[in-house]
Amino acid sequence: MIGNIRNLKGAALTELAGIDGLEIEGTFTGMAPIRFQDTGARIENAVIEAIGGGVIRYRGDAAVASLTAAGGSGELLAKALANFQYSQLKLTFGGPLGGQMTAKAEIKGANPELYGGKKIELNVDLQGDLRDLLQSASVLRDLPAPIRERIERRAGRP
Repeated sequence: MIGNIRNLKGAALTELAGIDGLEIEGTFTGMAPIRFQDTGARIENAVIEAIGGGVIRYRGDAAVASLTAAGGSGELLAKALANFQYSQLKLTFGGPLGGQMTAKAEIKGANPELYGGKKIELNVDLQGDLRDLLQSASVLRDLPAPIRERIERRAGRP
């Protein structure tokens, strides 16, 4: 099954991420192919891309303090993400709904308050267990009932 994503608002991505201090503005489109197997449901090579530009603001106290304390590129990243105005954003991800998923974000843009708005390209690789996130996400509740129930059952939810 392929889940088409149309006109997804940045606020919904912010909610899905569940990261304190993160704010995403913009509109996104893409697809998230879901394959059902005996071992559970998997997202296969999902892609979400921004339609035009937008803004990412990350002001999570603990993370910003940690990045700033690291100095050098960590401090620069914290400053860039305080008001990162992107022109392109692409997120690819996949893996089992009930296990470790991998994601890659490719983001191009600038923070106008940093180095005179010099262009920056961010490439971030992430890995983690997204089961709890998917079970609590509002996007899951918006799926048609038969699909939602199948995903919940495969992810171990009663």
